[in-house]
Amino acid sequence: MKNIKSNVIADLSMVMSSNFLTLLSSVLTGLVVPKVLGVSNYGYYKIFTLYMSYTALFHFGFIDGVLLRHGAQDYEELDKYQFRINSRFFIKFQTTLAIVLGMGSLLISNENYSFIFLMLSVYMMFTNITSYYQFISQATMRFKELSVRKVIQSVLTVFIVASLFILRQMSGQKDVSYKLYVALSVVVSIILAVWYIYTYRSITFGKAYSFGSQMENLKSYFREGIYLTIAYQISTLIFTVDSQFISIIFNRKIYGMYAFAYSLVQMVLTILNAISTVLFPHIKRQTLDEAVAFYPKAISYIIIIVYASLLGYYPVQTIIHFFLPEYVGSLEYFQILFPGVGLTCSISLVTFNYFKILNKNKLYFDLSLLVLLCSVLLNTIAYLFFGTAISIAVASLVTLLIWRISSEAYLVKNYKVKWKKNLFYTIIMTSSFLIFVQYNIESISFICYLTFYLSITIFLYYGDLLDLYRQMKK
Repeated sequence: MKNIKSNVIADLSMVMSSNFLTLLSSVLTGLVVPKVLGVSNYGYYKIFTLYMSYTALFHFGFIDGVLLRHGAQDYEELDKYQFRINSRFFIKFQTTLAIVLGMGSLLISNENYSFIFLMLSVYMMFTNITSYYQFISQATMRFKELSVRKVIQSVLTVFIVASLFILRQMSGQKDVSYKLYVALSVVVSIILAVWYIYTYRSITFGKAYSFGSQMENLKSYFREGIYLTIAYQISTLIFTVDSQFISIIFNRKIYGMYAFAYSLVQMVLTILNAISTVLFPHIKRQTLDEAVAFYPKAISYIIIIVYASLLGYYPVQTIIHFFLPEYVGSLEYFQILFPGVGLTCSISLVTFNYFKILNKNKLYFDLSLLVLLCSVLLNTIAYLFFGTAISIAVASLVTLLIWRISSEAYLVKNYKVKWKKNLFYTIIMTSSFLIFVQYNIESISFICYLTFYLSITIFLYYGDLLDLYRQMKK
């Protein structure tokens, strides 16, 4: 137990450092891009990012199969002859799909949607290739490579946003076209993919097994990973089904406000995603008893971090009032969506990883599908009874709570994991934020939440915090 905690903390520190830089770039882009694009263009850009999250479906489980099978191997242990076939096949596969989807996008009559889906086809190809190599980095615990790429991606993103801001100021135009920003974002994905191919040239180019001899092996990657891929995409859909509802039902301005609030939430998730990246290969290398024993610790660490991050609401609120007054309306959505991060992270960053190492991907798929249906039902009821975007946001929060309880129930029943304290903490901290944030005087609201957070966290987790401190000192 001590080894897994100390090793996770060491690798996590490195990956989270790069993710912190990613967070800073996300803050910049999250606050400056809406200003540069304007509400209308920003709405189209968010439509692009909304559908962008589904492009991972188009690897059809292949890279998840690679991660699952090789998640406990070191890079030196990989069969290079086999992986050269894997890499070449996957690059050709994604290129073919991109060409087909790109040609299909040209048939769409709406100019904006035609452009969006054309860019999505290019983005899909290069980001899936990048993900393939990233999963190899993750499986073999080469976290330095992941960290460096995230830093470079952040720098390039900041450079693009800064350039567009300067262009807007110099040209005197009211808004910059979303098409320019989307195209430049796709260029970044191309640069990263090419760089990864070069870095992993030893498992991409050179002598390899014959394609025919590896056909069954290639098929097995799809079979092993497809349920995991679909489950992940269903999870993504659950997280975004409220945005889908609002984009369809309400006008573009309301959707733009809601999407902006959601992008603020994504900033926090950006840095916390490091936990999932590091956690899987570490627990994959542990015995079942060690991994199960670590589960409640993993949940407790992440929710302590998450509910501390909610303090970030107050400076963000001030920035929006002064820098982006046209987006002040998004704060009422942000207040509801933000505390849902505690539920989101527990599910997607920890629980999901445990279903993977237990090889219960089909079960997680079935469970996620039921939660998705529940989400659609709750969002529909919210709209029919209240007819507001706020009611849909509340329905999404309820969905996340149902999902958290139902997904953890399997682990509790079959592996006797401890859960009561963490769930109690999650519910009481979510509720307290929703209550305190309603105070009209911002300073009082901040002090009340901070005091409550410190009191409850120390009372419930003093031993865990002391243990974490000792591990970090080693």
